Amino acid sequence: MGAPSGSAGGKYAGWADVPSSALLQLHDDLDPGRNAAAVTSPNRLGWLRGGARYRVPILAVTALIAALFANLLPPFDLLVFIRAGRAVLDGVSPYSSVHSSTFLTGHAFVYPLFVAWIFAPVALLPLHVAEVLCEIASVGAVVGGCRLLGRREPLVPVLVLASATTIVGLQMGTINAFLMLGLGLAWRCRDRHPILAGVLIGLIGAGKLFLLPLILWPLVTKRYRSAVAASLTAASLIGAGIIVGPVGARSYVAMLGVLERNEVTHSWSLASMLSALGVAVPSATKIAPLLVAPGLALLWGRRHRFADKQVLGLLILASLLASPILWSSYLLLAQAALLLVGAGELTLAFAGLASWVLVTPDVASPVRIAIGAALSGALFVVMLVASGKGHRSARWDITRALRNEATAKVALALVGVATLGYLLLPPALRSPLPALGAIAAVGLLTLRPSTRFAGRALRWASRRPG
Repeated sequence: MGAPSGSAGGKYAGWADVPSSALLQLHDDLDPGRNAAAVTSPNRLGWLRGGARYRVPILAVTALIAALFANLLPPFDLLVFIRAGRAVLDGVSPYSSVHSSTFLTGHAFVYPLFVAWIFAPVALLPLHVAEVLCEIASVGAVVGGCRLLGRREPLVPVLVLASATTIVGLQMGTINAFLMLGLGLAWRCRDRHPILAGVLIGLIGAGKLFLLPLILWPLVTKRYRSAVAASLTAASLIGAGIIVGPVGARSYVAMLGVLERNEVTHSWSLASMLSALGVAVPSATKIAPLLVAPGLALLWGRRHRFADKQVLGLLILASLLASPILWSSYLLLAQAALLLVGAGELTLAFAGLASWVLVTPDVASPVRIAIGAALSGALFVVMLVASGKGHRSARWDITRALRNEATAKVALALVGVATLGYLLLPPALRSPLPALGAIAAVGLLTLRPSTRFAGRALRWASRRPG
């Protein structure tokens, strides 16, 4: 990097020796729009005062979502966890035979044994009480995760909660909201409490095995104490379950192999798309991580060019792409990557609106779906109007608003390509393609401004007419 010409050359000459990662971090610290920890965006809810400015929108949207989509079907994932918790309390195996109807219908417990012990106290509660408490805790985990990831604007948790992928996760009683909370805690503790941050990353990776690549985050960012803590935590939790549990390592791996063969073709994963293209399922589940591996190698080789939050965000997305099974509720973790890199409210609103194209809440009537999509659309319009008014000119201009969030145009282009493919490609490819396009869009937003390709794409998106 050469010094600028002119009299200012001496002033900037010293910057040539500063690592680009440090410059990126300095840029993030000075730019409120990019720094998720120092947001100074205008108050969209000036008519509310104090804590009500934060609580009222969240409570209102949560109540509407609960009225529309709660109790439409049992929270199947939560029931699986509760049944596993009861099993370990009774001293029996929480794992079902791979030939049982429970396993074949996708309602079997397949997590490491320690997850069953975490839910053992929940299993002691009456079922209805456990369901209500877990739903409330999940909403709280989403809100807390947003705050811990640095996003303190009142409407950010609302935008995430109104996303169709988040609603599906709440309906099913998944643990994805708690994974997001754990990511936020690890992010917050990364410098002051590195051991705790490592333990949390290890816990997340052991709880959802496809997230084990997150252990690379402290290693890439040279937080070696965190890396050791994460590795030891994951190995201890998984290993203890294999040593003292009812199934050994070989049986557990074989069970996961059967699970993959049963569910890959029905999921949204990269392996599912490869399978639809004619690759055998066992080969597809091995090829997908191999396709992601060069990206991880590039991330390691050019790690000095990425800020900490970019590294974590990219590893989250790489984990989603490499996972042999990808369900719509997993995309809440992709939203966590957006929160990390300080994506603006308009981009988050667009992501929420696009989620209703990807998936709709389970067994919901067309009227309920229309109301939910209208809520997400209204939030997008509110953010679009607010972004357009954030300029000196009193006249609102939609193109000005989109230039203010240039990444929304890039995301729109990628979603448009995915939608075109959805219309033209065979039915087997229609489910994974839009989801993979959404992950690619989030990846582009996460990369900015660290790669030449992302920089060019974003410059194209933000170019001014004429």
